Parts: sequence; C-alpha cells; structure tokens
Amino acid sequence: MKDLYKTLGVAESADDATIKKAYRKLAKEFHPDVTGNDKKKTERFKEINEAYSVLGDAQKRKEYDRLKHAPVRPDGMPEGFDADAFAQTFGRARSSAGGVEVNGDFDIGDIFATLFGGGGAGGGGGGFHPRGRARPRHKHTITTKPK
Repeated sequence: MKDLYKTLGVAESADDATIKKAYRKLAKEFHPDVTGNDKKKTERFKEINEAYSVLGDAQKRKEYDRLKHAPVRPDGMPEGFDADAFAQTFGRARSSAGGVEVNGDFDIGDIFATLFGGGGAGGGGGGFHPRGRARPRHKHTITTKPK
C-alpha cells in the first residue's frame, strides 16, 4: 500500500493544518503550470493530489489508517476490508442485495491506485481532484465541412 503520509512528507501523527500546509507547498512546487511538460513532475503532482484527497478528508483518512496497518489477506486485500464500507467512504454508494451500487462519476480504479499503488479495476493512473472529486472528463464535438 502506498504511504500517503510519505508522499506529502508528513508524519502519521500530523494534524489537519500540517497536512494542508504540506499539500499546498508541494502542489505549488509541482504544478504543471510551473513545471511545464516535465512528465515526472506532473506524475508527482498527481500523487500529491491523490494523497491529499485521502488525508485531507477525516473519514477517508481514518479508513486509510485502519487499512494501512492491517495484515494482508492471501488475496492481497487488507484484513478487515469491507467493500460496502469502502465504497461508502470513498464514493457515493449504497448497499443492495447484489452488492454495492455506486452512483455518479466514480472510478474505483482511481481509488485502488491511490490506496494500493497500482492500477486497480480501472487499470488507470488515478487523478483525483484535491477536494475528492473525480478528474474531469471532457467531451469534444468535431464538425467537418465537405469540400
């Protein structure tokens, strides 16, 4: 599991103000408008945002802390992992007879990438907005004119 505290350069015992201050400093330093097209620094900026999206939210931070120190089951998931609780904490979800139903613009792959350091169900490279919203998705319309 990724160490989100290490990503922001703070101790696990850091208070909210310390986490926010570290996030702002790093985000300013690694922001793509400052670093240009440097892919490594842009990737670092994404990691910083992902870390803050969890550590900057009290409920998500509590769940992250609980799972971070839990023993790992043979399937690779932390002991005590509850899909319903996870979905309710990290997304707009509700339990149903068939499992967990998640509504809205939500990519579980982003969550797994943030917490476990890899491409989860979506296989993707994350991208949470610092306030916990999923990265924006854009639609483009292209109109062509005949010659």
